[in-house]
Amino acid sequence: MAKKSERTENKRRWKRFALKDGALALAVKPSFWRLGRPVHVKLGPIKDIGMKGLAVQYVEKKNLLSNVKEISIMVPGHGIKVERIPFQTVMDFEVGHLSGAKRIRTLCVSFNQLNPIQKLALERFIDEYAVDLAP
Repeated sequence: MAKKSERTENKRRWKRFALKDGALALAVKPSFWRLGRPVHVKLGPIKDIGMKGLAVQYVEKKNLLSNVKEISIMVPGHGIKVERIPFQTVMDFEVGHLSGAKRIRTLCVSFNQLNPIQKLALERFIDEYAVDLAP
């Protein structure tokens, strides 16, 4: 049987990158109070990213991911770099605990169909803020 890392690598067709400047994933939540404009809620730091998806660590909170169908990418001090990427969850698993019974989780998402502007913004973001992961 193949090792987990070999299976994961064989499943991925797109290269993954680590981020050098601490980019954050933001959940895009619908809002009735902001006249239809979405509200961005900070999820946490992005662990790795590729053209087809990303992995983010976050502290579990009740209803944090409910009704979330889009994610944005932000670099602190530089603003939002890629806006409202549609996604689907691939995995969501616990990686640790904090005091007060809070859990740290990793969310792995696969991007759905990107429009040309999102695709270009994502490529530009990866070129500017990412580095190759070690093989």
